[in-house]
Order: sequence, then C-alpha cells, then structure tokens
Amino acid sequence: GKRIPRRCNKLIRQLGATRHQLSNDTIAGTAEQQRMPATLKFCTTLPVVGSLSERECLVVGHKHILTLHGAYEASKSGISPGGEVSKEFFTQAVKDLSPSQTTDAGDTVPLYLKQATVSCLPIRCSRTNCPSRPDALAHLVKPTIKRNKNCAIVVICPRTHVVASASAIARSCHLYDAKSTANTATYDVTVCFVLSDADGLLGGDQLSDVECSRLG
Repeated sequence: GKRIPRRCNKLIRQLGATRHQLSNDTIAGTAEQQRMPATLKFCTTLPVVGSLSERECLVVGHKHILTLHGAYEASKSGISPGGEVSKEFFTQAVKDLSPSQTTDAGDTVPLYLKQATVSCLPIRCSRTNCPSRPDALAHLVKPTIKRNKNCAIVVICPRTHVVASASAIARSCHLYDAKSTANTATYDVTVCFVLSDADGLLGGDQLSDVECSRLG
C-alpha cells in the first residue's frame, strides 16, 4: 500500500494525545463531581441518639445468632433509641426471616419502616465463599449506606468473623460513584460489632444451666 506522509503521522499522534488528555480530564471531572466522602467508624457501643430520625440502623447476622438471648439488648441503642421497637416485635421479626435454602439470598424484615431493619445472612456456604459470608453482607448493607447520610450497622457475629465482616462493610463505602443519580453528600457510617461468643449472648442450650444473675 501507499506510505502515509510523515506530517500525517505527526498529526495522528497529536490527535491521539489530545483524545487521551480529554479522556483523562473527563474521568477526573466525573470522579470529582461524584465523590462520596465517607466517615467509617468501628465501635463496640453505638453513640446515643434521640430517635431513629437522626440515625437509621440495620442489624445483620446469621439467623441462628440473631435468635440468641441478648441480641435485642445488644442492638437496642441502634434500632430503638426512643422506644420505637419492642423486644417482642424484634423477636417476631427475627422469626419471620426466611433465608433461601437453595440460593445465596439472605432476607430482610423492616422493624420501623425503613429506619430500622433486621437482615440475616444466607445459610449456604460453599468452597467459593467463607462462613462469615462477607459477599452477602456487603450486598445487604449497601442499600442502607446509599440511602442515608447517617446510619448505624450492628453486626452480631462470632469473634472469628469480625475481620472479614469489617472489610466487607468498608468495601461497600465507595469513594465515588459514576452513576448520574449518585449521592454526592458526605455521610457517616457507624459499625458496631456484637460478639455472639461473648458472655452477653446465650444460646438455648446454655439457658438451662446459666446463673440467674446473667439473665438480667
């Protein structure tokens, strides 16, 4: 074929450089416009607030852990700061949770509109995931994080699941979102871990032998 003149090659290189620069500027501008600065805090006790209108809350864990004695008391400061959710209602909501037996889907039940919810992780665990199910945890907490500027997440899990669960929640707090509907306002996420293998949570097999002083 015919050779391309040298000046044409130079023009093509200049056009390519200009296009590359425009692409980088567009990406940088989009990232700057869609940034979502997040303040992520981990704690063992949630800060006190007046009501759920000030801070929404999500309680998440495996269903058999959420049914332990003391689960409501451990998460009461988050889901019922002003007495919005009773212990009986929380217990019934946990019973109504029905994670899929055959798929990787968990379940969510509202406690007080969308301001307080309880979610359970999937039952299944295969060789491609781990018992803490951080993949499912991230899927469950994302709607709460994206919907609110100030939210609390109470994770009830064994001590061995803390690191994986904390990492999954941290990955759910994106620095920016390229979607045009992204919320660009700053938001605070407070994560409280309640250890299911601590003294505060007791299973049914322990209730028959435990001292009365620990049931108060």
